[in-house]
Amino acid sequence: MLKVGLLAIGLWLVQSGVALAAGETEIVVQGRRMSEREVRQEARSFVTTLAAPSFNDQYARWNAPICPVVQGLSPEHAKIVVDKIRLIATEAGARVAKPACDGNIVIVFTDDARAVYRKVAARRTQMFQYNAVTPDEHKVLSESDMPVRWWYGRALADAFGVPASHDRSQVAGVAGGDFNSGSVMIYGGGSNIRSNVRVDQTAVAALVDVKLAEGVRLDALAAYIGMVTLAAHRIPARPVAVTSIVNLFDAERAPETDLTEWDRAYLKALYKVPANLALAAQRAAISREMAASMMRAAAEN
Repeated sequence: MLKVGLLAIGLWLVQSGVALAAGETEIVVQGRRMSEREVRQEARSFVTTLAAPSFNDQYARWNAPICPVVQGLSPEHAKIVVDKIRLIATEAGARVAKPACDGNIVIVFTDDARAVYRKVAARRTQMFQYNAVTPDEHKVLSESDMPVRWWYGRALADAFGVPASHDRSQVAGVAGGDFNSGSVMIYGGGSNIRSNVRVDQTAVAALVDVKLAEGVRLDALAAYIGMVTLAAHRIPARPVAVTSIVNLFDAERAPETDLTEWDRAYLKALYKVPANLALAAQRAAISREMAASMMRAAAEN
């Protein structure tokens, strides 16, 4: 099972003993008020910049309850990260499992995330089949200096959530791989607006390099991890023009300490629009929902 493959990462965890402190969150909103047209443009740019289409050109999301677990931190610090991800998921409209659950979002804190990733990649080769990790992503994950690196497990299902295989049995989720393309049947009834299938996010592994993330507050780091694990992001995450937690490691910007209104609007839109929309329709629907949310927030302030 995928969760077994993810939890096995802990076998290669290099304990760092680093204690990361959490502090009070301060959010300072700066900048001019945008016009409605500008908000719509920025919303669309936000989606196209960050969101990573999956193997069938859709934006995957969680449809099963999420269960984050943390390795490599003290219990009290791990709880900060877990609680933050659960809160972000709840606010976004994603399902959250009860505390006593089997982890499907596994976050490992280590002093050499690149080395841990390479060991995982070497021993869990199925993680990189069926485009779970593309060759370009693998190169970034194994060679870059990303403070946080992550990859996704995904599964193909029909519009009602039934695994889309020839025998309708589960065909995804083995050691981080995507669906077995040889056993998938695409059922009829799709259109240019709605697809007859959807992509479910089934697991995420994230490696946090405590050396590369040195100086970053734990609460801000937890918010960043929540953002990239609840929605499929490009690897590496690209900076966006508006304020966003994904700009946390952008040296040219003042770092955020929590999700911004743009981030929250994006996650809420992702989990609100139908999961089986075709990519163009899905992107447009998410952008519209984001823009509407931002305009409502502006009107209330």
